[in-house]
Amino acid sequence: MLKFATVAAASALLFAAPAFAGGLVAEQVIELVQTTQTAEGEIKTQFVAADKVVPGDQLIYRLRYANEGKDAAEKAVLTLPVPTEVAYVDHSANAPDPDADVVFSVDGGQNFVNRRALTVTENGATRPARADEITHIRFTFADPITPQEEGEVTFRATVE
Repeated sequence: MLKFATVAAASALLFAAPAFAGGLVAEQVIELVQTTQTAEGEIKTQFVAADKVVPGDQLIYRLRYANEGKDAAEKAVLTLPVPTEVAYVDHSANAPDPDADVVFSVDGGQNFVNRRALTVTENGATRPARADEITHIRFTFADPITPQEEGEVTFRATVE
């Protein structure tokens, strides 16, 4: 069993309480995804504190942001690291701006490309990157984040 702090360590260093130019502030929240089935057979999903996690648990990483400034935040870029203790869940990255550019890195955040173009070189051969090889996810907003606007970008990951 891993303590939550272990899984969150890499992310917390970057997003403990950042303030971006133009008044944009962000806070990261990591929660455990719990799925249950009701007596009627309906599937319910809850998000709870990730105090302790075990391999196979699914987490949701949320970067909640707010523009506390007086001006719109143009072309905002938010980057979330994927801790080494978890594996990104494909197709789970989500942003409120439907036109946001969501790109991925497998090299510690040095280079970013769309998911379909993400590759790694192994034994001299290039192959498509697996979800568990993703190290960072970057969200670039097409629309300005207006003053007092709040939102969040998210992705899910499975504890390894």
